[in-house]
Amino acid sequence: MNVKRFLGALAVAGTLAAASIGTAAPAFAAPHITFTMTPSDTTELPGQLDPHAIRVAVSAKSDCIGLCSMAGLSFTVKDPDGNTVASGSAPSNNSNFISASTTWDTQPTAKKNGNYTFAATAAQGGVLGLGLTTSPNPETQQATIKVNNPPVAPAGVQTALDPSGVPVVSWSANPEPDIKGYQVYRSDGALTSGLVAGTSFHDASAPTGQALSYKVAALRFSPDPSGLISSPTSAQTAAVTAPAPAASAGPQNVGTAGAANGGAAAGPVKQPVTLNTAKPAPIVAPTLPTRVVQLPQPNVIQFAPLLPYSGKVPEVPVNSNAPPPVAAQADQGKSTVVVMPGGANKVTPVDAIKYVAAAAFLIVAAVHVTRLARKLRNASV
Repeated sequence: MNVKRFLGALAVAGTLAAASIGTAAPAFAAPHITFTMTPSDTTELPGQLDPHAIRVAVSAKSDCIGLCSMAGLSFTVKDPDGNTVASGSAPSNNSNFISASTTWDTQPTAKKNGNYTFAATAAQGGVLGLGLTTSPNPETQQATIKVNNPPVAPAGVQTALDPSGVPVVSWSANPEPDIKGYQVYRSDGALTSGLVAGTSFHDASAPTGQALSYKVAALRFSPDPSGLISSPTSAQTAAVTAPAPAASAGPQNVGTAGAANGGAAAGPVKQPVTLNTAKPAPIVAPTLPTRVVQLPQPNVIQFAPLLPYSGKVPEVPVNSNAPPPVAAQADQGKSTVVVMPGGANKVTPVDAIKYVAAAAFLIVAAVHVTRLARKLRNASV
Protein backbone atom coordinates (compact mmCIF):
# COMPACT_ATOMS: atom_id res chain seq x y z
CA MET A 1 0.00 0.00 0.00
CA ASN A 2 2.84 2.42 0.79
CA VAL A 3 4.36 1.71 -2.62
CA LYS A 4 1.07 2.49 -4.38
CA ARG A 5 0.71 5.75 -2.52
CA PHE A 6 4.29 6.64 -3.34
CA LEU A 7 3.72 6.00 -7.06
CA GLY A 8 0.48 7.98 -6.99
CA ALA A 9 2.25 10.86 -5.32
CA LEU A 10 4.92 10.79 -8.00
CA ALA A 11 2.22 10.91 -10.71
CA VAL A 12 0.54 13.86 -9.08
CA ALA A 13 3.87 15.59 -8.65
CA GLY A 14 4.66 15.04 -12.32
CA THR A 15 1.29 16.42 -13.32
CA LEU A 16 1.80 19.54 -11.17
CA ALA A 17 5.26 20.06 -12.52
CA ALA A 18 4.04 19.73 -16.11
CA ALA A 19 1.27 22.20 -15.44
CA SER A 20 3.70 24.66 -13.91
CA ILE A 21 6.15 24.58 -16.79
CA GLY A 22 3.49 24.24 -19.56
CA THR A 23 4.46 20.72 -20.69
CA ALA A 24 2.17 17.60 -21.20
CA ALA A 25 1.45 15.18 -18.38
CA PRO A 26 3.12 11.78 -18.48
CA ALA A 27 1.29 9.14 -20.54
CA PHE A 28 0.75 6.81 -17.61
CA ALA A 29 -1.25 9.56 -15.88
CA ALA A 30 -3.82 9.91 -18.75
CA PRO A 31 -7.38 9.05 -17.57
CA HIS A 32 -9.33 6.08 -18.99
CA ILE A 33 -12.92 4.94 -18.24
CA THR A 34 -14.36 1.43 -18.79
CA PHE A 35 -18.15 1.16 -19.42
CA THR A 36 -20.44 -1.79 -18.71
CA MET A 37 -23.86 -1.49 -20.43
CA THR A 38 -27.00 -3.58 -19.89
CA PRO A 39 -28.49 -4.58 -22.31
CA SER A 40 -25.29 -5.14 -24.20
CA ASP A 41 -24.61 -4.35 -27.83
CA THR A 42 -26.84 -6.22 -30.44
CA THR A 43 -29.18 -7.56 -27.73
CA GLU A 44 -32.71 -8.26 -29.02
CA LEU A 45 -35.61 -7.22 -26.81
CA PRO A 46 -37.89 -8.17 -25.25
CA GLY A 47 -36.97 -11.84 -25.59
CA GLN A 48 -38.12 -13.47 -22.34
CA LEU A 49 -38.30 -10.11 -20.53
CA ASP A 50 -41.33 -7.99 -19.77
CA PRO A 51 -41.49 -5.41 -22.59
CA HIS A 52 -42.96 -2.89 -20.14
CA ALA A 53 -40.11 -3.19 -17.59
CA ILE A 54 -36.75 -3.52 -19.30
CA ARG A 55 -33.89 -2.71 -16.90
CA VAL A 56 -31.31 -0.36 -18.46
CA ALA A 57 -28.06 0.10 -16.49
CA VAL A 58 -24.63 1.64 -17.06
CA SER A 59 -21.52 1.54 -14.88
CA ALA A 60 -18.26 3.43 -15.46
CA LYS A 61 -14.90 2.75 -13.83
CA SER A 62 -11.75 4.85 -14.03
CA ASP A 63 -8.28 3.30 -14.08
CA CYS A 64 -7.11 6.05 -11.74
CA ILE A 65 -7.19 3.99 -8.56
CA GLY A 66 -7.26 5.51 -5.10
CA LEU A 67 -6.50 9.12 -6.14
CA CYS A 68 -9.28 10.08 -8.65
CA SER A 69 -13.04 10.64 -8.33
CA MET A 70 -15.87 10.41 -10.94
CA ALA A 71 -17.43 13.69 -12.05
CA GLY A 72 -20.70 12.15 -13.26
CA LEU A 73 -22.49 9.60 -15.48
CA SER A 74 -25.50 9.81 -17.84
CA PHE A 75 -27.08 7.65 -20.54
CA THR A 76 -29.94 7.75 -23.09
CA VAL A 77 -31.88 5.29 -25.27
CA LYS A 78 -33.21 6.69 -28.56
CA ASP A 79 -35.67 5.12 -31.04
CA PRO A 80 -35.01 4.84 -34.81
CA ASP A 81 -36.41 8.34 -35.29
CA GLY A 82 -33.98 9.86 -32.77
CA ASN A 83 -36.50 10.37 -29.97
CA THR A 84 -35.31 9.67 -26.41
CA VAL A 85 -37.35 6.85 -24.89
CA ALA A 86 -35.28 6.18 -21.72
CA SER A 87 -32.53 7.92 -19.78
CA GLY A 88 -30.64 7.90 -16.47
CA SER A 89 -27.79 9.62 -14.61
CA ALA A 90 -25.66 9.53 -11.46
CA PRO A 91 -23.98 12.42 -9.59
CA SER A 92 -20.24 12.74 -8.91
CA ASN A 93 -18.64 10.72 -6.15
CA ASN A 94 -15.25 10.26 -4.48
CA SER A 95 -14.61 6.88 -6.05
CA ASN A 96 -13.28 5.74 -9.39
CA PHE A 97 -16.56 3.75 -9.97
CA ILE A 98 -20.03 5.12 -10.76
CA SER A 99 -23.33 3.54 -11.98
CA ALA A 100 -26.89 4.47 -12.94
CA SER A 101 -29.99 2.55 -14.05
CA THR A 102 -33.66 2.95 -14.96
CA THR A 103 -36.69 0.89 -16.06
CA TRP A 104 -37.71 1.24 -19.70
CA ASP A 105 -41.21 0.58 -21.04
CA THR A 106 -40.74 -0.29 -24.71
CA GLN A 107 -44.47 0.48 -25.34
CA PRO A 108 -45.00 -2.37 -27.83
CA THR A 109 -48.19 -0.96 -29.32
CA ALA A 110 -46.99 2.65 -29.54
CA LYS A 111 -43.32 2.51 -30.51
CA LYS A 112 -41.69 1.17 -33.63
CA ASN A 113 -39.57 -1.92 -33.83
CA GLY A 114 -36.00 -1.43 -35.02
CA ASN A 115 -32.47 -0.56 -33.93
CA TYR A 116 -32.35 1.67 -30.84
CA THR A 117 -29.23 3.63 -29.89
CA PHE A 118 -27.96 3.18 -26.32
CA ALA A 119 -25.29 5.82 -25.39
CA ALA A 120 -23.48 6.51 -22.08
CA THR A 121 -21.22 9.41 -21.05
CA ALA A 122 -18.92 9.65 -17.99
CA ALA A 123 -16.16 12.02 -16.81
CA GLN A 124 -13.38 11.57 -14.29
CA GLY A 125 -13.22 14.04 -11.39
CA GLY A 126 -10.31 15.71 -9.66
CA VAL A 127 -7.46 14.26 -7.64
CA LEU A 128 -8.70 13.47 -4.18
CA GLY A 129 -7.56 15.96 -1.53
CA LEU A 130 -5.99 18.35 -4.07
CA GLY A 131 -9.04 19.66 -5.99
CA LEU A 132 -7.35 19.13 -9.36
CA THR A 133 -9.16 17.82 -12.51
CA THR A 134 -7.20 15.22 -14.43
CA SER A 135 -9.85 14.49 -17.17
CA PRO A 136 -11.73 17.59 -18.22
CA ASN A 137 -13.14 15.87 -21.36
CA PRO A 138 -15.90 13.20 -20.85
CA GLU A 139 -15.70 9.76 -22.49
CA THR A 140 -18.61 8.00 -24.25
CA GLN A 141 -19.68 4.44 -25.11
CA GLN A 142 -22.44 3.41 -27.54
CA ALA A 143 -24.43 0.19 -28.20
CA THR A 144 -27.28 -0.91 -30.50
CA ILE A 145 -30.39 -2.58 -29.07
CA LYS A 146 -32.79 -4.45 -31.37
CA VAL A 147 -36.39 -3.98 -30.30
CA ASN A 148 -38.58 -6.70 -31.83
CA ASN A 149 -42.00 -6.62 -30.14
CA PRO A 150 -44.65 -8.83 -31.79
CA PRO A 151 -48.01 -7.17 -32.57
CA VAL A 152 -51.13 -8.00 -30.60
CA ALA A 153 -53.70 -10.35 -32.13
CA PRO A 154 -56.28 -8.55 -34.30
CA ALA A 155 -59.56 -7.70 -32.59
CA GLY A 156 -63.12 -7.59 -33.89
CA VAL A 157 -62.68 -10.48 -36.33
CA GLN A 158 -65.96 -11.60 -37.88
CA THR A 159 -67.20 -13.43 -40.97
CA ALA A 160 -70.26 -12.88 -43.16
CA LEU A 161 -71.46 -13.75 -46.68
CA ASP A 162 -71.59 -11.06 -49.35
CA PRO A 163 -74.59 -10.84 -51.77
CA SER A 164 -72.95 -13.38 -54.08
CA GLY A 165 -72.46 -15.91 -51.26
CA VAL A 166 -68.67 -15.42 -50.87
CA PRO A 167 -67.32 -15.41 -47.26
CA VAL A 168 -65.94 -12.01 -46.21
CA VAL A 169 -63.62 -11.78 -43.17
CA SER A 170 -63.20 -8.37 -41.51
CA TRP A 171 -61.33 -7.08 -38.44
CA SER A 172 -60.18 -3.91 -36.67
CA ALA A 173 -56.86 -2.27 -37.55
CA ASN A 174 -53.97 -2.94 -35.15
CA PRO A 175 -52.53 -0.05 -33.10
CA GLU A 176 -48.83 -0.64 -33.85
CA PRO A 177 -47.23 2.11 -35.98
CA ASP A 178 -45.25 -0.28 -38.18
CA ILE A 179 -47.94 -2.83 -39.18
CA LYS A 180 -47.17 -4.30 -42.60
CA GLY A 181 -50.37 -6.31 -43.11
CA TYR A 182 -52.47 -9.26 -42.00
CA GLN A 183 -52.75 -12.96 -42.75
CA VAL A 184 -56.03 -14.94 -42.87
CA TYR A 185 -56.29 -18.66 -42.07
CA ARG A 186 -59.28 -20.89 -42.96
CA SER A 187 -60.47 -23.70 -40.69
CA ASP A 188 -59.98 -26.43 -43.32
CA GLY A 189 -56.24 -25.63 -43.43
CA ALA A 190 -56.32 -25.17 -47.21
CA LEU A 191 -55.95 -21.38 -47.25
CA THR A 192 -53.24 -18.93 -46.22
CA SER A 193 -54.21 -15.60 -47.68
CA GLY A 194 -50.77 -14.05 -47.96
CA LEU A 195 -50.16 -10.46 -46.83
CA VAL A 196 -53.42 -8.46 -46.79
CA ALA A 197 -52.88 -4.71 -46.57
CA GLY A 198 -56.46 -3.79 -45.57
CA THR A 199 -58.81 -4.96 -42.85
CA SER A 200 -61.02 -7.34 -44.88
CA PHE A 201 -60.60 -10.38 -47.07
CA HIS A 202 -62.92 -11.99 -49.66
CA ASP A 203 -62.39 -15.76 -49.75
CA ALA A 204 -63.36 -16.42 -53.39
CA SER A 205 -61.82 -19.91 -53.22
CA ALA A 206 -64.02 -21.10 -50.33
CA PRO A 207 -65.61 -24.50 -51.03
CA THR A 208 -69.40 -24.44 -51.20
CA GLY A 209 -71.66 -26.39 -48.91
CA GLN A 210 -69.09 -26.60 -46.11
CA ALA A 211 -69.11 -24.78 -42.75
CA LEU A 212 -65.97 -22.63 -42.52
CA SER A 213 -64.47 -20.34 -39.87
CA TYR A 214 -61.43 -18.07 -39.96
CA LYS A 215 -58.56 -16.66 -37.86
CA VAL A 216 -56.41 -13.58 -38.50
CA ALA A 217 -52.82 -12.68 -37.53
CA ALA A 218 -51.09 -9.29 -37.79
CA LEU A 219 -47.54 -8.76 -39.09
CA ARG A 220 -45.24 -5.83 -38.30
CA PHE A 221 -41.70 -4.75 -39.15
CA SER A 222 -38.83 -6.66 -37.53
CA PRO A 223 -35.11 -5.82 -37.41
CA ASP A 224 -34.37 -9.50 -37.98
CA PRO A 225 -33.36 -10.67 -41.47
CA SER A 226 -36.90 -11.94 -42.14
CA GLY A 227 -38.18 -8.38 -41.89
CA LEU A 228 -41.53 -9.39 -40.32
CA ILE A 229 -42.80 -10.67 -37.00
CA SER A 230 -46.29 -12.16 -36.53
CA SER A 231 -48.81 -11.83 -33.76
CA PRO A 232 -50.72 -14.73 -32.22
CA THR A 233 -53.82 -15.58 -34.25
CA SER A 234 -57.19 -14.19 -33.25
CA ALA A 235 -60.01 -16.29 -31.88
CA GLN A 236 -61.87 -18.47 -34.40
CA THR A 237 -64.86 -16.75 -35.99
CA ALA A 238 -68.36 -18.18 -36.16
CA ALA A 239 -68.76 -20.61 -39.05
CA VAL A 240 -70.44 -19.65 -42.33
CA THR A 241 -71.40 -21.84 -45.29
CA ALA A 242 -71.02 -20.66 -48.87
CA PRO A 243 -74.08 -21.75 -50.88
CA ALA A 244 -73.75 -23.87 -54.01
CA PRO A 245 -74.22 -21.92 -57.27
CA ALA A 246 -77.72 -22.02 -58.77
CA ALA A 247 -78.25 -24.43 -61.67
CA SER A 248 -78.46 -22.64 -65.03
CA ALA A 249 -80.60 -25.23 -66.83
CA GLY A 250 -82.18 -28.64 -66.53
CA PRO A 251 -85.11 -30.02 -64.52
CA GLN A 252 -85.33 -28.96 -60.93
CA ASN A 253 -87.33 -30.00 -57.91
CA VAL A 254 -88.98 -27.21 -55.95
CA GLY A 255 -88.79 -27.38 -52.17
CA THR A 256 -92.07 -27.77 -50.32
CA ALA A 257 -91.11 -25.59 -47.34
CA GLY A 258 -93.26 -22.48 -47.08
CA ALA A 259 -95.20 -20.29 -44.73
CA ALA A 260 -97.92 -22.89 -44.54
CA ASN A 261 -95.38 -25.50 -43.43
CA GLY A 262 -93.84 -23.28 -40.79
CA GLY A 263 -90.72 -22.24 -42.70
CA ALA A 264 -89.44 -19.96 -45.42
CA ALA A 265 -90.00 -20.84 -49.05
CA ALA A 266 -87.33 -23.19 -50.29
CA GLY A 267 -85.50 -22.51 -53.53
CA PRO A 268 -84.91 -24.92 -56.38
CA VAL A 269 -83.27 -28.17 -55.42
CA LYS A 270 -80.94 -29.80 -57.94
CA GLN A 271 -81.95 -33.34 -58.87
CA PRO A 272 -78.90 -35.59 -59.00
CA VAL A 273 -78.54 -37.76 -62.08
CA THR A 274 -77.22 -41.29 -61.67
CA LEU A 275 -75.85 -43.05 -64.73
CA ASN A 276 -76.50 -46.79 -64.91
CA THR A 277 -73.40 -48.61 -66.00
CA ALA A 278 -75.04 -52.07 -66.00
CA LYS A 279 -74.69 -53.98 -69.25
CA PRO A 280 -77.96 -54.65 -71.14
CA ALA A 281 -79.29 -58.21 -71.07
CA PRO A 282 -78.55 -60.16 -74.24
CA ILE A 283 -81.41 -60.49 -76.75
CA VAL A 284 -82.79 -64.01 -76.92
CA ALA A 285 -84.18 -65.11 -80.28
CA PRO A 286 -87.86 -65.95 -80.09
CA THR A 287 -88.82 -69.59 -80.15
CA LEU A 288 -91.86 -71.09 -81.83
CA PRO A 289 -94.13 -72.43 -79.13
CA THR A 290 -96.01 -75.59 -80.03
CA ARG A 291 -98.42 -77.89 -78.38
CA VAL A 292 -98.14 -81.60 -79.13
CA VAL A 293 -101.34 -83.66 -79.36
CA GLN A 294 -101.04 -87.31 -78.46
CA LEU A 295 -102.63 -89.56 -81.08
CA PRO A 296 -104.26 -92.93 -80.39
CA GLN A 297 -102.11 -94.72 -82.94
CA PRO A 298 -98.39 -95.16 -82.34
CA ASN A 299 -95.81 -93.22 -84.35
CA VAL A 300 -98.42 -90.84 -85.74
CA ILE A 301 -98.16 -87.23 -84.70
CA GLN A 302 -100.42 -84.29 -85.41
CA PHE A 303 -99.44 -80.72 -84.57
CA ALA A 304 -101.90 -77.99 -83.82
CA PRO A 305 -100.36 -74.57 -84.56
CA LEU A 306 -100.69 -72.06 -81.74
CA LEU A 307 -102.39 -69.40 -83.81
CA PRO A 308 -105.63 -67.67 -82.93
CA TYR A 309 -108.14 -70.54 -83.05
CA SER A 310 -111.22 -70.00 -85.23
CA GLY A 311 -113.25 -72.74 -83.54
CA LYS A 312 -113.35 -75.04 -86.58
CA VAL A 313 -111.76 -78.48 -86.74
CA PRO A 314 -109.97 -79.22 -90.01
CA GLU A 315 -111.72 -81.81 -92.12
CA VAL A 316 -110.07 -85.19 -92.72
CA PRO A 317 -110.65 -87.07 -95.99
CA VAL A 318 -112.84 -90.14 -95.67
CA ASN A 319 -110.26 -92.38 -97.23
CA SER A 320 -107.58 -91.18 -94.81
CA ASN A 321 -106.45 -93.44 -92.09
CA ALA A 322 -105.71 -90.50 -89.78
CA PRO A 323 -108.15 -90.08 -86.91
CA PRO A 324 -110.14 -86.86 -86.54
CA PRO A 325 -107.94 -84.08 -85.22
CA VAL A 326 -108.23 -82.80 -81.74
CA ALA A 327 -108.85 -79.09 -81.41
CA ALA A 328 -105.83 -77.21 -80.18
CA GLN A 329 -106.07 -75.24 -77.02
CA ALA A 330 -104.41 -71.93 -76.24
CA ASP A 331 -100.81 -72.44 -75.32
CA GLN A 332 -99.78 -71.45 -71.85
CA GLY A 333 -96.36 -70.22 -72.91
CA LYS A 334 -94.57 -73.56 -72.52
CA SER A 335 -93.23 -75.99 -75.14
CA THR A 336 -93.95 -79.70 -74.68
CA VAL A 337 -92.76 -82.94 -76.25
CA VAL A 338 -94.67 -85.94 -77.63
CA VAL A 339 -95.06 -88.92 -75.37
CA MET A 340 -95.84 -92.05 -77.34
CA PRO A 341 -98.48 -94.43 -76.06
CA GLY A 342 -97.28 -97.40 -74.14
CA GLY A 343 -94.32 -95.61 -72.58
CA ALA A 344 -92.31 -95.37 -75.84
CA ASN A 345 -89.38 -93.09 -76.24
CA LYS A 346 -90.03 -89.36 -76.42
CA VAL A 347 -90.24 -87.71 -79.87
CA THR A 348 -88.74 -84.27 -80.17
CA PRO A 349 -90.21 -81.55 -82.39
CA VAL A 350 -87.36 -82.07 -84.86
CA ASP A 351 -88.25 -85.73 -85.26
CA ALA A 352 -91.88 -84.79 -85.68
CA ILE A 353 -90.99 -82.37 -88.49
CA LYS A 354 -89.02 -85.13 -90.19
CA TYR A 355 -92.05 -87.43 -89.99
CA VAL A 356 -94.34 -84.79 -91.45
CA ALA A 357 -91.90 -84.08 -94.27
CA ALA A 358 -91.69 -87.80 -95.09
CA ALA A 359 -95.47 -88.09 -95.05
CA ALA A 360 -95.79 -85.10 -97.38
CA PHE A 361 -93.26 -86.61 -99.77
CA LEU A 362 -95.21 -89.88 -99.82
CA ILE A 363 -98.48 -88.09 -100.52
CA VAL A 364 -96.96 -86.13 -103.40
CA ALA A 365 -95.43 -89.32 -104.78
CA ALA A 366 -98.78 -91.07 -104.52
CA VAL A 367 -100.48 -88.26 -106.42
CA HIS A 368 -97.95 -88.49 -109.26
CA VAL A 369 -98.24 -92.24 -109.42
CA THR A 370 -102.05 -91.98 -109.64
CA ARG A 371 -101.83 -89.41 -112.46
CA LEU A 372 -99.36 -91.58 -114.34
CA ALA A 373 -101.62 -94.64 -113.99
CA ARG A 374 -104.58 -92.69 -115.37
CA LYS A 375 -102.57 -91.52 -118.37
CA LEU A 376 -101.46 -95.06 -119.13
CA ARG A 377 -105.01 -96.38 -118.86
CA ASN A 378 -106.41 -93.76 -121.17
CA ALA A 379 -103.65 -94.36 -123.65
CA SER A 380 -104.37 -98.12 -123.88
CA VAL A 381 -108.06 -97.50 -124.60
